[in-house]
Amino acid sequence: MPAQNFGKHLHCWKEGGRKACQKDQIFQKMEADMMNLVPAIGELNGDRSNYGYGADKPQIGQYGQCEFQVDFKNKRAYVKDDIKGDIARIYFYMSKTYNINLSKQERQMMEAWDKLDPINEWEIKKTIKINKLKIYSFYLDAHLHKNYKVHQVFLKHAVHFYLFFLNVRINHQNELLKNLHSLYMLE
Repeated sequence: MPAQNFGKHLHCWKEGGRKACQKDQIFQKMEADMMNLVPAIGELNGDRSNYGYGADKPQIGQYGQCEFQVDFKNKRAYVKDDIKGDIARIYFYMSKTYNINLSKQERQMMEAWDKLDPINEWEIKKTIKINKLKIYSFYLDAHLHKNYKVHQVFLKHAVHFYLFFLNVRINHQNELLKNLHSLYMLE
């Protein structure tokens, strides 16, 4: 999700855009959230800017054989089908985590993209690794402050996050919880 999408809801953004938000702790947290950071080719990322996504498939050729297109006139970016779900789930995560409202049209497109491109192994591995880091960081902080009760509550919420993110059906939750136990032990 481009910084403008989450920054525009903050007071600092209204005062001077991204530059004015650089010292805002909430903005810093959103900007550095590893769930929203995805490897990208700099030229494509720069050209995409803060444009919204278009639902159509990209025309190949603007960036060699890369399945990506930027319509500068209409301020739209078009991506290949097999990453549309990844984008949708990042948007849902950012929306849920930081209370960012998606427009009705944006939400509908993201829901369609989520169905078009189901979660894949790379996304699962990325999420697990990121959450291991978050949990480990929180564990160290809790340990340093002897706040083990808070640590236990955090782990409970981390499990619920996984269930939400992976959209696990009820009958698979017990199996997932067993597997997640080893993750929280940082094995």
